Amino acid sequence: MKSRSRPCAPRPGGPDPPSPWHPGWVCGVMASVDSRSKASPYRRLALVITICAFAGCAAKTDAILRLFNEGALDSSQDPALTDEAISRELASRVVFQAVVGGYFNQGPGVDPSDGAVEAWLEAFASDQLNPFLTLVTEILEETRRPDPMGSAGSSAGGSPDAVQGEVAQLDVVQASAVQLDVTQAARHSAPVRSLRDDLLKQVQPALVGPAGPICGEDSGHLDWQVVKYHADRIRFVESLLRAATELAELLGEGAVWHSSITAGARQGFREASAYLANRKWARRRRGLTLGLVVKGGGPTGIFSAGAVWRMLTMIEGCLADPECSFNSADPRFTLMSGTSTGALVSTMVDIFNQDSCVCHEVKPALHDMGEGGQPPTSSAEPPLDQPTVDKTPGMFSCTDSMTGSRCRRQARALLATLFTCLDQRQLYCVDSQWAWELADEQKGIVQFDGIQHLMGKYLEGATYQNRSELIVNAVDFQSGELLSLADQDPASTYQLDAKVALKDMRAAIEASFVLPVIAQPVLELRVHGDLRPGVYLDGGIRSELPLLPLVRRGAERVIVVSSAPSRITQVQPQESALDIAARYIDVSLSAVTEGELVRGDLQARNTVAGEILQCHELLGSESSPCTKRSKGVSCDAAAFCQARWADVCSQREEGDGSEDGAGGAGGAGGAGGAGGAGGAGGGVAAPADEPTGPSTSPPTSLDLEALRTDRLWQMKTIFRNPRRSDASLGYSFDPVHLRRLFNAGAEAVRLRCSEIAGFMGIKADPDKLRVWCNATPEVEERLCSHLPEGEFRPCAH
Repeated sequence: MKSRSRPCAPRPGGPDPPSPWHPGWVCGVMASVDSRSKASPYRRLALVITICAFAGCAAKTDAILRLFNEGALDSSQDPALTDEAISRELASRVVFQAVVGGYFNQGPGVDPSDGAVEAWLEAFASDQLNPFLTLVTEILEETRRPDPMGSAGSSAGGSPDAVQGEVAQLDVVQASAVQLDVTQAARHSAPVRSLRDDLLKQVQPALVGPAGPICGEDSGHLDWQVVKYHADRIRFVESLLRAATELAELLGEGAVWHSSITAGARQGFREASAYLANRKWARRRRGLTLGLVVKGGGPTGIFSAGAVWRMLTMIEGCLADPECSFNSADPRFTLMSGTSTGALVSTMVDIFNQDSCVCHEVKPALHDMGEGGQPPTSSAEPPLDQPTVDKTPGMFSCTDSMTGSRCRRQARALLATLFTCLDQRQLYCVDSQWAWELADEQKGIVQFDGIQHLMGKYLEGATYQNRSELIVNAVDFQSGELLSLADQDPASTYQLDAKVALKDMRAAIEASFVLPVIAQPVLELRVHGDLRPGVYLDGGIRSELPLLPLVRRGAERVIVVSSAPSRITQVQPQESALDIAARYIDVSLSAVTEGELVRGDLQARNTVAGEILQCHELLGSESSPCTKRSKGVSCDAAAFCQARWADVCSQREEGDGSEDGAGGAGGAGGAGGAGGAGGAGGGVAAPADEPTGPSTSPPTSLDLEALRTDRLWQMKTIFRNPRRSDASLGYSFDPVHLRRLFNAGAEAVRLRCSEIAGFMGIKADPDKLRVWCNATPEVEERLCSHLPEGEFRPCAH
């Protein structure tokens, strides 16, 4: 049996252990901890473990068990927070997350008469709130009726097993595209559709938008304003049903209260309205909303930086090539979401998407380190409106500002340089205290002052004002919730002052990558529009691959880049409890990664399938804008619901047996509609020939093809192969290893170049694409000078 030396025993030939570790001293400390009435069990347990780690023979393990049995690892609710406040916060979050999907008519400059979704949301925050709350209550009552699952199943063509059986009859591709589940069926059951119709009749005046048929009366072509309005209206109605259904479930659980839903829902609608009004992007007729999800992993996350650099190189090549640029819809990422190092990589993508930028100075010392190797204080940073520009020729020929391709080239070079040149002494300092301070006042060991300085230098006002949306994820350790903080959301970034907005985003980015215990937490973030004190740490604790924030915001194509393998790797057997504890963390995080990919993909597919069902139901009525068509023009509802815009309107041959204003969706599902899909309000009258009620006939098995989601949602993953590149350890940023990881990420994308380019919508000449995919990272070596050798750099006090 393998022998072990006692951790507190003298080393052979060495001195006795230092006096602070004497057993008597440890016992004295333990006694003092027990006598401190203000010390929580958790702090006591942390102190026991800390002392045991450094003076293992002084305390017995039954002390740890005793504290564990006393609830040392169990959290208790903050007495300052009332149940009412917690319930209200939860209701607000549910509503907000359900209704912020991507719309055509969102952002500044949308005329309310064209169907500005933010105006609809504001209406639901005020005079239309009661109909929504009534819907929540009625859905709850409906789910409590006898045999609710049978009701849901009958609405979808039989029992839930029958629905799944019909899906199973499809081929593998079709089955994966449909993903119709019981929850989805329940949301479209006949009783719930009837409740939806009642809601729409009450709120239709608030859903202002253009009237008229989808296929223009004169030309027979798509009336794009009408199309955008009805596509948004369908998506909005489905989001209301999702929000109401989830709130009803929480009501049934007792997690939220009736009295708190009113204020919570109003807050959720109001914040969503302000958010959509400020968005710089919208759904497009040509091209899909492309999203990027980037996993962190400390220095191992540099693999993701290399993969993203290769994709940005492809995008830049296409945008600079007239033929590719003409044939491709803008292939830049619209939505980016990351945690830890992934948040920093996503930030570089946001910088890449700037329309204008400042040419940054080129100096041998990357961080402008001052005396003692410390970054300059924040007071030394130049004002945002008066950038300091170095005219010295170097990586760029500097002028006061740059635009277009020169900004993109600078961003790619910074990505290849900053993520491969820096060692740990340039990124962070170490606040070295006695170990037991971690159980008292010290909240972390390292401070990322170097990264703070880099963000102050390279994040500009143009970064958060560009078209793309950056979402960084952090965990609020008070509530335990994952915060997805967006640079276009006024609740997360103060939009009226560029300096304040950038300060908000820098704090959010830092909160997304600071590991508990190892790094100092961020102690203040903007939440719900106000600066909120708290303890905010690495988003990877709750979400290693933050896919759901993009699903909720309406991404249609998402590339997921992970610095970890797709499956957890095996390790040697554990020999001690501490070994098992370390492995426990590893296994738990891997389970999070695998589970959230599946959940995100299923939620996206179910959301799209729900919108398609909603579309067929709302466009299938005799009064819908698709059935009210011009003479000789046919409107294909199935094409509309699948966003196949070129196929929606077509000339109909004479004598085909169909009548104007009748027939509806034909073989495209043909379920009866609700409430009239024609816009009302603002002087636009609702159609007179409203349907008598919803049809209880579900789409038949032949119609399951119409529920395919792969045209409207797809996801592609890129994982690190552990046999090709080793992971890095902890916060050990070794430039030699960082470059290996960066190159491995770039190589992973190069090997799948054509596949990924096609997924991103890049339509390029194969020879040109080959050049972009084989480009070498441009690293400015003069920016890679290092500080004098040493393991750590101490923090200045």
